[in-house]
Amino acid sequence: MTHMTRLHGLASLGLVATSLSAQAITIEFDYSFDDGATRLSSAQRNVLDYVAAEFGSRLTDTLDSETYGLLNFFDPAGPGGAGIQLTNQTIAADTLRVYVGASQLGGSTVGLGGPGGGSIRSRGETGVGSTDFAPWGGAISFDVDTNWYVDNDPTTREAFSGFDFYSVATHELGHVLGFGTAGSWFSQVSGSGFVGDAAVATYSAEQGSPQGSVPLAGGLSHWSNGLTSFVGGVRQEVALDGTIGFGVRKDFTDLDWAALADIGWEVSPVSAVPENDAYALMLAGLGLLAMVSRRRSAQGR
Repeated sequence: MTHMTRLHGLASLGLVATSLSAQAITIEFDYSFDDGATRLSSAQRNVLDYVAAEFGSRLTDTLDSETYGLLNFFDPAGPGGAGIQLTNQTIAADTLRVYVGASQLGGSTVGLGGPGGGSIRSRGETGVGSTDFAPWGGAISFDVDTNWYVDNDPTTREAFSGFDFYSVATHELGHVLGFGTAGSWFSQVSGSGFVGDAAVATYSAEQGSPQGSVPLAGGLSHWSNGLTSFVGGVRQEVALDGTIGFGVRKDFTDLDWAALADIGWEVSPVSAVPENDAYALMLAGLGLLAMVSRRRSAQGR
């Protein structure tokens, strides 16, 4: 039996991990506010390093350095609704800062993420708010009570039990990048579907016939549940629908990447993630544990 749990994104509410390799966009996961009784493990942080390198290598935008008078975002380790404000923060060129932490999210929610708010900057982009998106970053929270599967090598595929930390991390980062949260996302929502050109073209090709839109779930911030697309020619459930199953790996699919392109990101057509051998050496140097899991209280999971 496959148990399902919810993934969430937030509208704008809102030291640094080093990148694995040279990349167009540097995603800095910042753990300054991961200060609760239970914190993200080194194994989870290492998976986030991998995710940062994977997404950084696909996003080829050029973003200006900006100094923000105010940044605000939800506390990634705090109680529901708690907010944080920072003043006079400089975000380096071609960099996104994402505050990450562990918190009790409650119910069947395993992750929560979204872009930050505060002072508005275009970062050298045009059409921000309508046809483009140029955030300073945002925040992501992971549930402390979830039975996580933390993969020691996300490039491999193997059977596992638990909820896949890598899959949830990529999903929530998608919300930080504007999926279901940016003005340039909602400007391309019509009725119950998303009408961005790249996404519709991808969906039409995969369906084998012209489509007017890509179906969305209620709330209009996720793909319709169970929607599928391709990763390296293999069909799988999309990363950015609203649920994930126990023991399921969900990579970012062609349709997920197409949506980011419609939001305004420049997306490279070829993923340049670390090679298996190089990644294994990196993990060995960091002393990554083979697997970390926590017990989840039973709620049909």
